[in-house]
Amino acid sequence: MPRDFSIRWEPQASELSSVARPAPLRLFSMPTAIPQSPFGLDADDDLIDPNGEALPAPDDGRIQVTVGMDNPFFDFRRRGDPGGVGYYKIYSQALLWDTQTTAFSVGLQAMTPAGLDADGIATGPTHICPNFAWLYDIGGGAAVHGFVGQNLRTGAHWDDHLARALKYGLALQSPALGSGCDHNRGVHLFVEALGRYRYEGINTPQRPIHNWEILPGVEWRLNQNWWLTGGYLLPMSDSGADGHRMQINCLFRF
Repeated sequence: MPRDFSIRWEPQASELSSVARPAPLRLFSMPTAIPQSPFGLDADDDLIDPNGEALPAPDDGRIQVTVGMDNPFFDFRRRGDPGGVGYYKIYSQALLWDTQTTAFSVGLQAMTPAGLDADGIATGPTHICPNFAWLYDIGGGAAVHGFVGQNLRTGAHWDDHLARALKYGLALQSPALGSGCDHNRGVHLFVEALGRYRYEGINTPQRPIHNWEILPGVEWRLNQNWWLTGGYLLPMSDSGADGHRMQINCLFRF
């Protein structure tokens, strides 16, 4: 997309508030409308300049693009999820609509085998994962997130997979009661409702058409470079193939 493409509105005086729009949390298994540097991507030798520094990626607050080796241990994974150890991953998110209370973005992730020369797997499928994400500030430091996306396997007959499955989700974040929060620190609670829908196949307990998961969690942010987040995955479908699982991540940049 051209760098000068943007849809922005300056807030009116009546829309301004003493409380800034809350910073988006790093939610599990769903993108956020506000572009932010992802975690779970390890720098590769091909992405290092001769001085040993990582090559810069576009990041102007509106567009985020990051490339690296996929590290799948920072998020919940389901059976059949694309990528993983031995894959290159491209993460991108572009902010299209940004007001005082609402944001809307389009993103794309892509995973492909890194090859034996990069200590990756030799062969495997390439997947692209487009998504649309939005955020709405409901006031008091709380916000609602939403997204819809799809995992597509590329290849000679890649269009056969366009109607195979759809991912979607909603999330609510709110400051914890009794905790002082600002844009870059505080304790926030969140709960996600994640769903997947299969257009094709027989609806059985082993392969239901609808799959629902509830994911409550908490994020403790000391500053913009140090935070701790955790969540607990609760499958709501009868199969419960992925089971109940817990994930805890800690990030410290220095």
